[in-house]
Amino acid sequence: MAFGSLLSAIVLLASKNGSKAAQLENLKAELRKNAEEQARAQKITDNVYSMSDDDARKRLCELQSKQR
Repeated sequence: MAFGSLLSAIVLLASKNGSKAAQLENLKAELRKNAEEQARAQKITDNVYSMSDDDARKRLCELQSKQR
C-alpha cells in the first residue's frame, strides 16, 4: 500500500515537472518571437530614417494604396 502511494506521488511530481518544462518552452518560444519582432521593427525604423523625406512619403502612399 505504501509503495503504491509512493509510486503515485512520484508520477504526480513527474507530471508537474513535465508541465513546468512545457510552460518554460512556451515562454522561451514567446521570447524568441518577441525578439524577432523587435529586430524587424528596428530594421524598418532604421530604413525609414535613412530614406529621404520624399522617398518616405512615396513609400507610405504606396503602402496605403495597397491596403485599400
